[in-house]
Amino acid sequence: LGIERMEREGAYFKKNFRSHEVIPAGILENHDKPRIINGGIYFMHIGESCSRMHLLKSDEIYHFLLGNTVLITVLRPDGTTDNIRLGQNILDGELLQYKVPGGCWHGSRLLEGEGYALMGTVMSPDFEDEDYTDVDDLPNGIEDLIAKYPEQECEIRKLEKAKF
Repeated sequence: LGIERMEREGAYFKKNFRSHEVIPAGILENHDKPRIINGGIYFMHIGESCSRMHLLKSDEIYHFLLGNTVLITVLRPDGTTDNIRLGQNILDGELLQYKVPGGCWHGSRLLEGEGYALMGTVMSPDFEDEDYTDVDDLPNGIEDLIAKYPEQECEIRKLEKAKF
């Protein structure tokens, strides 16, 4: 698939499409320049890799494709949280697809920390670097997230310590 390691976020990815259509400047809230309508990537966890906690301006839709169960931790601005399991065991409550709303902190890892998982993600508008906020951009890093979401401390720390 030609996947590469994501330097800031962790895990692995490969851009696999970008729309040819453009949304004009001033149409979308929080976006002040023309934007590609949508784009997608292959996204992969291998072993102890993870996607560190990060925030995006737009919704990101995850699609589970192959492999082991993935845990996505979502931290909403209103203080509520979720731990979503993506995987193929839908009879056990795993989801094949999940939308992380824009403006929510989120990160992911393999539930068992071994094997692999291949997913796809789609964003609309397409991802631009300025849409991304890393946990390192916070004044006190992960400690700021832990202070606001203490019930997710264990998961936030796991995502910070995982190898990528």
